[in-house]
Amino acid sequence: MSERDERVRPSSRLAGFYQRPLAERVAAVAALAETGALSPESAAWLVRGGGLDLATADRMSENVVGIAGLPFALALNVRVNQLDHLVPMAVEEPSVVAAASAAARLVRLSGGFTGDADESIMTAQIHVDGVRDATTAAVIIREHGRELCALGDRAIPRMVERGGGCRDATCRVLDAASGAVVVELGIDVGDAMGANMVDTVAEAVAPRVEQLLGGRLGLRILSNLPMRRRVRVVAAASNAARIVRASGGFRGEADPAVMTAQVQFDDVQNPEVGAAAVLAARDELLAVGDASIPRMVERGGGCRDLEVRILDRDVGL
Repeated sequence: MSERDERVRPSSRLAGFYQRPLAERVAAVAALAETGALSPESAAWLVRGGGLDLATADRMSENVVGIAGLPFALALNVRVNQLDHLVPMAVEEPSVVAAASAAARLVRLSGGFTGDADESIMTAQIHVDGVRDATTAAVIIREHGRELCALGDRAIPRMVERGGGCRDATCRVLDAASGAVVVELGIDVGDAMGANMVDTVAEAVAPRVEQLLGGRLGLRILSNLPMRRRVRVVAAASNAARIVRASGGFRGEADPAVMTAQVQFDDVQNPEVGAAAVLAARDELLAVGDASIPRMVERGGGCRDLEVRILDRDVGL
């Protein structure tokens, strides 16, 4: 078992976390450094408010002139393969974080997510047109596979140091008549997404591919079809209640608009009774909805009506 596996893992079930003051939420997460679940550097970064410095941003992208910030939030309740995870999310939509946490809680009640993943192999593609004899291209690339992988590895030395790097080189004929082929290199990118590294390898290897096959170089780029890096996840969720649909509106300089919020439940023992009970509490539920969006209510918006629909009596949906 690795040192990381031996650390005390925090529970992802943090009841009432969203109701705590911001400073208290930050302190609770930063305190995970005391158990080894979070590095001291990461804890200090959180306490400072997170963010990215301009020098780092400049190294990450082209033509950088500034930094656009996003809220850094946590999705809670996530359990995968019997291990809890606090999932970081950089997103400005509170409903996205809330929905992810709520869905994860439902799945958690049934044991959590179960999944497995392939190795982290991404594909670099080098397209070549006008190859003199496309039918022999695959043989040529196979014979020079180790050489091409070595060229690619030299372009990403830090990834190689971490155990990644080029694993194989193959060739596919797209159109023998026009001599269109694509050479593909499988690259282990470890825990990285790997796009920049894969593009770097493609650029580094392309001149040698052109020498071997002749023709004209075309695209040298990451493939967005990662068939060798797939993840499979299974989950189950159950919740006994009923479906409620509440409609809310907002007002501004534009025409009034109506948005719809839906809450769905299954396994209701008596759907008709449940629907009647919800409708009887209509005013109370609309008031609860308005209480959750006070600033919108101040601007003249808010919940307008409530509707209950029975989708399937047999399963209580």
